[in-house]
Amino acid sequence: MKKVLNYLANNVWLICFLIFLSIVFFKIIIREYTIGPFDFLVNFYHPYKEIRWQSSDLTIASMHPKNYLMSDVLTVTLPIKLFAIDLIKKYQLPLWNPHILNGSPILANIQSSIFYPLNIIYLIFEPITAYNIYVLSQFVLAFVFMFFYLRSLKLNKIATYFGGLSFSFSAFFVVWSGWATLGHALAWLPISFYAIENFFSRQKSIDKIIFTISLSLSFFAGHTQTTLIVYFLSISYLLFKSWQTKKYYIGFNLFIFYLISLLIIAVQLIPSIEMYRQSIRETLATESFYKDQTLLFSSYFMSIFPDFFGNPVTRNWWGKINYAESAIYFGTTAFYFFIYQVFSPKNWKKNISQFFIFFVIVSILISTQNLFSKLIFNLKIPLISSSTFSRYSSIFIFAGSILASLGLSNFIEDLRNKNYKKIFIINFFLTLVILIYWVLILLKKLPPEFITNLTIIKRNSLIPSFFLLVIIFLPLLKYSFDNRLKFVNEKLISIIILLLLSVELWRFSYKYIPFSPTQFFFHKHQLIENLKRYAFNERYDDYVSTNINSLYGINSIFG
Repeated sequence: MKKVLNYLANNVWLICFLIFLSIVFFKIIIREYTIGPFDFLVNFYHPYKEIRWQSSDLTIASMHPKNYLMSDVLTVTLPIKLFAIDLIKKYQLPLWNPHILNGSPILANIQSSIFYPLNIIYLIFEPITAYNIYVLSQFVLAFVFMFFYLRSLKLNKIATYFGGLSFSFSAFFVVWSGWATLGHALAWLPISFYAIENFFSRQKSIDKIIFTISLSLSFFAGHTQTTLIVYFLSISYLLFKSWQTKKYYIGFNLFIFYLISLLIIAVQLIPSIEMYRQSIRETLATESFYKDQTLLFSSYFMSIFPDFFGNPVTRNWWGKINYAESAIYFGTTAFYFFIYQVFSPKNWKKNISQFFIFFVIVSILISTQNLFSKLIFNLKIPLISSSTFSRYSSIFIFAGSILASLGLSNFIEDLRNKNYKKIFIINFFLTLVILIYWVLILLKKLPPEFITNLTIIKRNSLIPSFFLLVIIFLPLLKYSFDNRLKFVNEKLISIIILLLLSVELWRFSYKYIPFSPTQFFFHKHQLIENLKRYAFNERYDDYVSTNINSLYGINSIFG
C-alpha cells in the first residue's frame, strides 16, 4: 500500500492528465457517444440522410451536425482503415481494394497505416469502441512522450505537465483528431528527442531502440508530411546535440539507428513511393496550389486567439484556407510563457532554447507566403514542394510548447528568487501590447477585411485577453503578499497557471471536436443491403458515398 501511495504521489501530474482527458471526453465514457463527425454523415450523405430516427433526440442531432470540416474522416481515412482491418480479421493481407475505382492499393496507401502496432485495438474491440480508443490514444501518447522528454531536460514536474498538456491538446491534435493519422505520427516526435537527449548523457542501448522505434512508428502511423517533419527535426536535434556536446562519435553512433529505421519502414515506404510516382500529386502542385496552401503572417494571431478568424463550429470562419489548416494554437497561457522564454536570453545558455527558437522562425517562414517558402516550392522537391505548406506550423506548436515549459520553469525560479524586475518588465510590455491591440479594435483602426469581421474578432479576443491579464496579475499578487501570507507562493501560482491552461484547452477541445450518438456510426440501411444483393460484381454510380462502399463490399466507379 505504501508503494502505491508513493507512486501516486510521484506521478500526480500524470494522474491529473488522465482525469483531464476523462473530463474532456466524458461523453464517450458513458457509451452514448462516439468521437467524430457521424452527425454530419447522417445529415449529408446517402443513404444515411434518408433514415427516419425513432427518437426525437436522434432526429434533432442528425439535423444539426456540429463540424462539417471533418468530412474526410467519413469518406477517406476511416473507411480505408476499417476495410483493411476487416481483411486482416479474415487472415488476408490487405494489399488491394477491389471496390473503388478500377481497384486501388491499400498497403501502398500510407493512410491505411497497416503496420502500425496500435491497430491491435481494432482486432480486440468492436469498431466504435476501437475507433474511440484509437483517437484518444494519440492524446495520451503525445502527453506521456512530451512529459518524458521535458523530464530529461531536468525540468520540474509542474513545467513538464504544463508542456505535455500544451502539446497534446494543441490545435494540431484537436483539429486532426478524427483522422488519427497526423496526431499519431507527430506524437512520436518528443520521445525521439527523449532518446537523443538521454543517449548523449548515458549511452544506453535502450535509447537506441527507443529512437529507432519512435521514428519507424511515426511513419507507420499513416501521414507522410508529418513523418517528414519528425525525421527532419530528429536529425536536426541529433546534429545540434553533437555540436553542443562536441561528442560527434556519439551522434554518429545514433545516426546509424536513424538509417536502420529507414530499413524498417522500407516494407511500407517502397510500395508507397511507387504509388506516389503513379499519382498526379506533383502535377497538381501548381502556383495556385502554393498560394492556396500557405498561411498569411496574420494567421499566427491564432496562436493567441484561436478563434480570431471565427470557427467552423459556429459557422463564422472567414480566415485563409480552412480552420484545420490554419489552427496554430497551443494555449494562450502557454503562449505567455513562450514569450517569457524568448525574451529571457540569459537563460538560453542553460538549455536548448536556441534550437527551438530557430525552428519557430523556420516554421513561420515555411508555412507562410514569402520568398523562402516560394523558393522551396520552386525547387520542386518531391513530397515537400507538393505538400500543404500550412501544416509546417506544427513545428511552431511543438517548439512553442517546449519553450513554454522552459519559460514556466524560469518564471517559477524567478518568483522563488524574487526576481520581480525581470517579470515586471516583460509584463509591462505585454500589457502595453494588449492595450494597443484593444485600442485598435475599439477605434476600428484595422485593415478592411478585419473591420468587416470586427464583431467576431472582438468576441473571440475577450477570453484569451482575460487569461493573459490574469497571468500578468499573478506576480503582482505574490509581490503584494510576500512575507505576509505564506500560502501565496510560487506553488499556488503554478497551480493557478495549470488550471488556466486546463480550462482553456478543455474549452477549445470541447468546442471543436464533435461527439455523435453511437447509432450514427455507419448505421445499417436496407437500401445498402439491397444494393449488395442486386449489384453482384457490377459497379454502381453515385449513391453510397465515396470509399464508404468498401465497408459493405459494394463496387463503385469512384474512389
